[in-house]
Amino acid sequence: MSVAKVFLEYLRGLDEAKRMLRAGNVVLPFVVFAALQCLVLLALASFPLRPFSAFMVPVVQWLGGPHAVHYPSHYLLLPEMYHRVYLPLTATVGFALFGWAVFMMADHFAREGARVPSAPSLARSLPAMVVVGVVYVTAATAVPALFTWLSGRVGNDKLAGLFTLAGALGSVAIQALLVYALLFIRTAGSGPLGALRRSAACGRSRFAVTVLILLTVVLAHLPIDSLLGQPDKVVLKFKPELVLYLLAAGVVVELITSYVLFAATTSLVLSRREDPF
Repeated sequence: MSVAKVFLEYLRGLDEAKRMLRAGNVVLPFVVFAALQCLVLLALASFPLRPFSAFMVPVVQWLGGPHAVHYPSHYLLLPEMYHRVYLPLTATVGFALFGWAVFMMADHFAREGARVPSAPSLARSLPAMVVVGVVYVTAATAVPALFTWLSGRVGNDKLAGLFTLAGALGSVAIQALLVYALLFIRTAGSGPLGALRRSAACGRSRFAVTVLILLTVVLAHLPIDSLLGQPDKVVLKFKPELVLYLLAAGVVVELITSYVLFAATTSLVLSRREDPF
């Protein structure tokens, strides 16, 4: 596929995602997940207050250690504590909600005349969605973690930077192969392994445009992620509470980007009028 065609496919996916917003219910699962993330942040930030303190103080100490219950160390450790809750939450509840959204997106295209197979039961598909979520999140985080570990052992700053970049790009590449799995649970009634195999084949055939969509998501998160990657500087130069505000802003950005990711990739397959299966 030529560069021009990849870019046109990318723009088509984004345009379809924007057009799908007219069916407002497709955004609901992403809003629900954002609300859950905000509740997690609220619980972590409000741990000294009653009635939260009775059960949240031990939780905060377990997540961040004994210093996490003291000011301003709490805000210094907050991104790490939140991340430890966020990953399993995304792999389970998050992917169940994303799967629900993909089901609605497929129904949207079926109403518009696309050749979409009849839907399996959403309830019966939930276990497969969670398995896909665990594989997706594990793979997407393990690759950069491995390269980060390697970068710390090379003893060369430039080479370490290349290792870190390689890890980030490797994570994007893996996500490009796995991101269609929820769609194949919906359209092919596949179990988790079958959905992942079909997703890998679909991702390979649309690899460049899928990577471009994922890079758009990564770049949208980059400013906030860069600041949260250095919470000590944020705490020292600004108010410690700014860390919490940045995490909350990240939730809003994720609400938008997760919708764009799944809507655009689903559109790349289902907006075609020929049978993609």
